[in-house]
Amino acid sequence: NNLLMNMFITLNDVIFSQPFPAIVTILIVLGMVRLGQLLTDKYPSNHLDNSMLGYIVIIILVSIFFNFIATVGFLNIYVGRGVGIVLGGCGLYFLFECFQKTKNIEWEKLNNNKLELIGLIIVALLAVSMFLLSITPPTDADSLDYHLGVPLDWVRNGGAYPRPDWNHSRVIGLGEAINVFGLLNGTDNLGQLVQYSGLWIVCFTLINSIPSKKIKILIFLFVFTVPLNLFFSVSQKPQLFQAALIFFFLINVYRIKPRNNRIDFLYL
Repeated sequence: NNLLMNMFITLNDVIFSQPFPAIVTILIVLGMVRLGQLLTDKYPSNHLDNSMLGYIVIIILVSIFFNFIATVGFLNIYVGRGVGIVLGGCGLYFLFECFQKTKNIEWEKLNNNKLELIGLIIVALLAVSMFLLSITPPTDADSLDYHLGVPLDWVRNGGAYPRPDWNHSRVIGLGEAINVFGLLNGTDNLGQLVQYSGLWIVCFTLINSIPSKKIKILIFLFVFTVPLNLFFSVSQKPQLFQAALIFFFLINVYRIKPRNNRIDFLYL
């Protein structure tokens, strides 16, 4: 903790050696997904929508929490690592669950339609490529300047404080709280993977009520082939996930009109 409070530490002093930042990031995000499922599974409604809603709520809660403790000057490595260990443990358990479920997939059914199989392969290649890029160290100027620079400054000083000499520090918002959380856990790409997950939120939101497999594959292709999404998914800019969040809630606020479920208040 004394190291993190040093005024002259750099990102290299905070970040784990490769490939551990990517591993930590993956486990934390998976842990958020699993906790989100636990939060919403008890409600009798659409499972996919509920899982996405739970994931979004967990990210918002984590962001609010770390933004709050930074504001009051209580930002320290013990709190950050404690939350990270809990989420990472949940992520490891969720990863084990996913491997168990893959045994029940009837892979032979995919061979019945060659066109669908080709589409799935293309989507998989695009999604995996963008995923691998999202867990690499950030390289864009904005991320290295203030999207990570300001959170690092907060970590150095144990909390947020005004920087009138740094103009870009004034555009920092709640989205950078995730980057603070990532730095406290030795990773500099947590924000990137969260942004990348926004693409899946958009896709799942769109396909949730579509029965046609071909249309579903086409939607995935449309989303993952937008050039701008590639840039945002490898950047710490809190834009892609936030745009997906707005899209998700707008669609679901429209959908809940004919429903009467207790989970609806979370959407509203």
